[in-house]
Amino acid sequence: MATYPSSPTPNYPVEIEPEWTTLVSVVDTGGEQRKQKSLFPRYNVKLTYSTLTNTQLQTLWEFYQARKGAFEAFYFYDLIILTHNSEYIATGDGDTNIFDIPGKSTSSHTIYLNGSEQSEGTNYDLLVGGGNSDSDRVRFISPNGEIHTRSLTVFGSSLYAGTAENGKLYKWDGTSTWIEVAPQFGSETYILSLAVFNSNLYGGTYPNGKLLQWNGSSAWAEVAPQFGSESRVYSLAVFNSNLYGGTSPNGKLLQWNGSSAWTQAAPKFGAETYIYSLAVFNSNLYGGTYPNGKLLQWNGSSAWTEVAPKFGSETYILSLAVFNSNLYGGTSPNGNLLQWNGSSAWTQAAAKLGSETSIFSMSTFGSALYGGTSPNNHLFKYMSSSWSLVADEIKNAPTQGAIVTTDFTGYLRMRVRFMNDQLTRQMFYRAIYTTGIELKGLKAE
Repeated sequence: MATYPSSPTPNYPVEIEPEWTTLVSVVDTGGEQRKQKSLFPRYNVKLTYSTLTNTQLQTLWEFYQARKGAFEAFYFYDLIILTHNSEYIATGDGDTNIFDIPGKSTSSHTIYLNGSEQSEGTNYDLLVGGGNSDSDRVRFISPNGEIHTRSLTVFGSSLYAGTAENGKLYKWDGTSTWIEVAPQFGSETYILSLAVFNSNLYGGTYPNGKLLQWNGSSAWAEVAPQFGSESRVYSLAVFNSNLYGGTSPNGKLLQWNGSSAWTQAAPKFGAETYIYSLAVFNSNLYGGTYPNGKLLQWNGSSAWTEVAPKFGSETYILSLAVFNSNLYGGTSPNGNLLQWNGSSAWTQAAAKLGSETSIFSMSTFGSALYGGTSPNNHLFKYMSSSWSLVADEIKNAPTQGAIVTTDFTGYLRMRVRFMNDQLTRQMFYRAIYTTGIELKGLKAE
């Protein structure tokens, strides 16, 4: 959208008139009933000028003509910095998380969501410029940072993700966006693992090591409490018609009893205090560990055996997945994708994903292998030898219909159009010096 010319400069003060829409009805008793139709004002503006050069007059006339008179809206900025309160920013759509602030050179901000004051650095941050007509912007961010896609799995025909640090469940739209389908359960800030068992979706949590079952629409329910001191259920997998969980801080393999509790299936293997990942491959259950980045195979009864040592400096096997009849591992601290040789070692299948240092989660979906990363919380797709980005970070977008407003100090931006649609050049010039150029205020958008 165009911006009214800043040069030549109108006479100051510019006449700015807030216009509200109020319905007034006179009742039989002679009193009045009033109904507010607009929550926010529109701003009508009148501009006058002192003596202008022919070039300056031509600039204003060409702008009027380019807008086709009253047809096309444009932005006008006030001439001085003032403090403005309860200015409309936007109405949430559930996806957009960056919005224009109706001003530039802004400071002393307060941002409100449905009238509730938000916290800078926790709920939002501010972006200087970059908006329409170079306005400043506000970006909503996840409280405490939704910084990890900690778990991925396919349920039904969709890809789901469990996150941290707000313990939410998301569903991918299949193109580029995540949609929240379950909020945080109690104080569980991490959904560390996901698995589908008996046609239900389950999640393993932190900090209380719970096993949760999704209700299929919008919420979790607890189906097993913490097992002993195991505060993290880092991994889940279905093997031989049972649901298993890998834990920390004691690196146990647990088996769910199908109703309300865990039992131990294997104790810690050596110094491996974390069973970060689990996967079933060629009729065996495998586990990825920390702090020595080992690949383990369960003997089916009570113990682990090592089948691959640490690969280079990769101390974490954060995720495991089967893709194209091979077993893959996602690592940290270097974010490598590894392929197991089927006997005793890892080989590198794909190099680090830019600045992504950790592949926290992986899942085969359709004809590709997907990986969720940190620290930038992206979703990547692997086909044969390299990754490609398919979804940006999970956003904390205002929900559908939520009203975003602001208090700020700065140059106010107003959305307007020319009041008069049929001005000759002579009439336009005469208005500049006499009655003024009248701009009709429009609804902010």
